[in-house]
Amino acid sequence: MSQIFLQTCRKVSATWVLDADIEGFFDNINHQWLVDNVFMDKLILPEWLKSGVVDRKR
Repeated sequence: MSQIFLQTCRKVSATWVLDADIEGFFDNINHQWLVDNVFMDKLILPEWLKSGVVDRKR
């Protein structure tokens, strides 16, 4: 919160803050496209995409 305050108090600052819930984002994106186009280990990325969400608040 302090960083948001400091950034928005400057004379040249953003005029809005985006708050987004991306929990379901990777459930709806084409996983095969990511595997084919993201530069990283082709065995690890599919496992990460299948791993799910960890939410310690629930």
